[in-house]
Amino acid sequence: MQRILVAANLTPAGMLAIRRACDLASGHCADVRLVHVVKPSARTGEVDAAQTRADEAAREAAVHYPCVGEVSACVLKGALVDAVCREAEAYRADLIVAGAHADRDWRDSLFGTAGERIMHAAGPPVLIVRHDATGPYRRVLAAVDTGMGAAGPLRLACQISSADTIFAVHAFAPNLSGLVRAGGKAGLQDLEQRELEKAVRDALAGRTDLSVHVQAAALPGDPTSAMISAWEVFRPDLLVVASHGRSGLARILVGSVADSMIDQLPFDMLVQRLPAGTAADSSTGS
Repeated sequence: MQRILVAANLTPAGMLAIRRACDLASGHCADVRLVHVVKPSARTGEVDAAQTRADEAAREAAVHYPCVGEVSACVLKGALVDAVCREAEAYRADLIVAGAHADRDWRDSLFGTAGERIMHAAGPPVLIVRHDATGPYRRVLAAVDTGMGAAGPLRLACQISSADTIFAVHAFAPNLSGLVRAGGKAGLQDLEQRELEKAVRDALAGRTDLSVHVQAAALPGDPTSAMISAWEVFRPDLLVVASHGRSGLARILVGSVADSMIDQLPFDMLVQRLPAGTAADSSTGS
């Protein structure tokens, strides 16, 4: 990880994202770019004032996080999501960090919050930050599918260099055919657990460089409730999940597990948008 871009709104809540980005960058001596977006109609004075605040935030971050590479700041005019995604591409960002949106209205429900819309539109993984960076991410919870669906979230979780334990959790919904095939609830639980363990082994095959401990757990229920249960048991610092990037009307009609988790779970979340056509089942994927 060499470059981290922060969608910075320069409010006290937005500073959480800046601090977490710098905390992550410190472990890699990575560069950090703070991006603040103003309306297209913003006047020169407003842009200049915003640039002054952004530069000051960058200077403060550089002082508090001396192991970070270069901390820079820019103010852009335009639509927030488009501007952030364009800058992330131009900057060749390895990660985008954005603050979570505390209050939702009907527009957020239809189109998603800024963080969610960036998550669906951006190429790099997106970290949604809810809490202050009081320490590095040590215990990472990865929401995975069985089969090929395990690879993306697990590989993303392995990029968290500070992690010492990854909990690979698969949510499955018991159904009649599955229960009959497995010979009851206990048999189905055992079958799902074995399939998950195989998927984890396959996804991490050849990774002799990994020192992190990976623990697999198949849990019955819908993805959100399963992640809540897993969070209560494992007490991780970060949730990693993959998203199929649904938005707008498709988001309402089809839904998105990643969006649902952002809405309902008060955790920091690292989200990777899956390429179109990526295979995933209907349980933990979104």
